[in-house]
Amino acid sequence: MIWVLKGYAKENLLRAYKFHAIPELLKSLGLPYKEYCYGDSAIAFEFGIEKEGWRGNIKRQKLSGVVQAIVDLRLALFEKETGGEYNGRYNNEELSLRYALQKLELPPEKIAQLKSEIREKLAKVMIITDEADKWEPLPRPEIVPFDEVFDNFYPPEYVAEKLKVSRERVIAWCREGKIRAVKAGRKWRIPEDELNKLELGLKNYEEWHKEPLE
Repeated sequence: MIWVLKGYAKENLLRAYKFHAIPELLKSLGLPYKEYCYGDSAIAFEFGIEKEGWRGNIKRQKLSGVVQAIVDLRLALFEKETGGEYNGRYNNEELSLRYALQKLELPPEKIAQLKSEIREKLAKVMIITDEADKWEPLPRPEIVPFDEVFDNFYPPEYVAEKLKVSRERVIAWCREGKIRAVKAGRKWRIPEDELNKLELGLKNYEEWHKEPLE
């Protein structure tokens, strides 16, 4: 049973997507977040891509803000009622999960209540404009030269190269709050506008000082 909520992503959802932290965000909202065999999950997001660029196997994307939440209602209900734990009679993990799902009862009133709960919690990360019982993929993005697509956040390695300092120095600045940065898990990311300010400050510094920046 597939249920699709359509709309526009809020900043917290976009940030979680960029930092590969969507399961953590779903968990914080009290929504199903676990990933099962073959990458299946109760709630998956599809983001609209405005344009995309490739250099070899490296990809850059610019998001349009459009998003679809694809909800597997059977798996969502299973995770809600069992915590996502299953002990099937088969050694194969996929068959064990299928067996557990087959035994799950799906009365209409229970599904209606589940939809209401999911809709209310997803409203905290997306502006819901429509819903459907069938998933249709979003249009493919425009492919453009790689350098025309830029992310809004950069890793410390990239910032260090731009500022001509070490990666460790940038991470230390992040920890000390000397530069504005966000942390997802164990990874630091620096906003593009903060990097622009740092580059301007470095340029001004080099105009008036001969010694290197410490």
